[in-house]
Amino acid sequence: MRFNPISLLTAMLLMALSATAQNNSRYDLMLNSGIINPEKNITAEGLNQLHRSAVKIDGKAFVIIQFEKIPTEKEKEQLKQSGIELLDYIPNNAYTAIINGSPDLAILQQINARSIIELTAIQKMQPDLAKGNFPSWAVKVAGTVDVLISFPKAFSFETVKNELRSRNFDIISTDYKEYRIVALRVGVQRLGELALLPFIEYVQALPGDPADPQRRGAT
Repeated sequence: MRFNPISLLTAMLLMALSATAQNNSRYDLMLNSGIINPEKNITAEGLNQLHRSAVKIDGKAFVIIQFEKIPTEKEKEQLKQSGIELLDYIPNNAYTAIINGSPDLAILQQINARSIIELTAIQKMQPDLAKGNFPSWAVKVAGTVDVLISFPKAFSFETVKNELRSRNFDIISTDYKEYRIVALRVGVQRLGELALLPFIEYVQALPGDPADPQRRGAT
């Protein structure tokens, strides 16, 4: 496989845009699948609903948390001690995060958290992949597509590998596991199931070899 492993981690869930939003869009989140403006939901009811509905592995859920302002390092440490680990920044004023257990309402309110959302399968997939547009070089076996997945640093490679195998996902390469990237061969009907797993940050089609005539001819 010839590809740049850093590009997937950089892209992950978002398109990097300038944070010069107007007042009515200051809370927009720029995802590959489009712009969303999450509602304020840091309430006891909202957190209880999230805790009940979130998909978890080992008690951990993968979410996006948006704040009224970017937390300080001290506030990030407070969150971590309460079971909330902030991962990668997303404009505007948001982070991907791992929540271990039930979120602490008092801590979140103290640090001016605004919203917590769990991403849908479509929001965690490359747009063309979500639409069923599979590049020819990524289809080696009929009914399947070869993909790359990235996983959060809060999950070890061993945990990810074991969870994937327990669900009968076919691992075809772990060459870039140090970058938190694994290559899989997935039945096209199971892409949504894969993307929803809490140890999956992003799913994209396996890039082809630039020297491949099929890829050179693709638009």
